[in-house]
Amino acid sequence: MTSLHIRTDVAGNPDTPRMRLTALAGDPDSGVRCRVAANPNTPPRTLAALSDDTDHEIRQQVAVNPNTPPDTLAALAADTDYSVRLRVAHHPNTAPDTLTELTTDESWCVRQGTADNPNTPATAVHTLATDTNPSVAQAATTTGRVKVFTPPRKHLDRAGS
Repeated sequence: MTSLHIRTDVAGNPDTPRMRLTALAGDPDSGVRCRVAANPNTPPRTLAALSDDTDHEIRQQVAVNPNTPPDTLAALAADTDYSVRLRVAHHPNTAPDTLTELTTDESWCVRQGTADNPNTPATAVHTLATDTNPSVAQAATTTGRVKVFTPPRKHLDRAGS
């Protein structure tokens, strides 16, 4: 087994001590850093450092890690890669104000993910219910947090008038 394989295995092991994961976060191999970013034992400060990585796959892993704090997710919400922003939209730690900002994202997938997140404020979900993309609007209206107005039917008498 090569040194790279060992580092990759250690980086992916959830029992690896936090200090070791922090050291491996600076590894020159992106695969090792990606495994650190995905590790549920990686400390929030290390995840924050990895959120600036040039490799979008590492930033994606930071955006789904359960230890990623709201402030790091807020920074990732402005990522140039829509797939990173999509993961932020789905993350349970994403703050309501960050989710509100994502309601205007250029990617309909990100807006739909924002509609699906139970932490998205009701006012933001209402905005998404009128989105120009039908998938986003449908996602917002099926959350159960948007009341769809149905005008009352006009009753006709027996004569049809």
